[in-house]
Amino acid sequence: MVGDNYRQVLSEVKESAVHSNRKEDDVTLIAVSKTKPVELLQEVYDAGARDFGENKVQEIIAKYDKLPSDIRWHMIGHLQTNKVKYIADKVYMIHSVDSVKLAEVISKEALKVGRVIPVLIEVNVAAEESKFGISVEECENFIRSIHHLPGISIKGLMTQLSLKRSVILRLVKELKDAGYISFSQEHEKSGKFTAKTWKLYEKGCEL
Repeated sequence: MVGDNYRQVLSEVKESAVHSNRKEDDVTLIAVSKTKPVELLQEVYDAGARDFGENKVQEIIAKYDKLPSDIRWHMIGHLQTNKVKYIADKVYMIHSVDSVKLAEVISKEALKVGRVIPVLIEVNVAAEESKFGISVEECENFIRSIHHLPGISIKGLMTQLSLKRSVILRLVKELKDAGYISFSQEHEKSGKFTAKTWKLYEKGCEL
């Protein structure tokens, strides 16, 4: 059943990409697998999923060797600096960089394992005290201060766009044009959203 749900959402995402004049593979659908058992993840994997999101380091470690090696693990939760070393060789991308110290530690640990880790900058658009992330106003200066670090590659922002989505999309374009965000074709996102696509973004995509 979960596999069927995944295939249905993936179909809708691809359809929306086509309606937005984008290629189907311009959008990556991540199965948020936090707290879910390995058996359930395997079912979604068998349905075609290769990108899985976890919000705790210990869950990535526990599941890493129990599932196929071609899974791309995404760290989507708050990341403490003292735990970076445990996942530096395991995660495909870290979505929650929100401090210079964290960026520096990721850089150091990435160099130790001989790789460049793609990262997203977490932005707290709504300025909610209960949420992690830097403010919109801090974003450009923050990225300027870390973009030179070896071992990391800034691919974009992680945020809930809500009603300020135009502000964020404009900021992303400015940062990209200035060379502070290094998009590849795989990671590039468009400011063109159909109503259907935006509903999927707002709904989220959890198992």
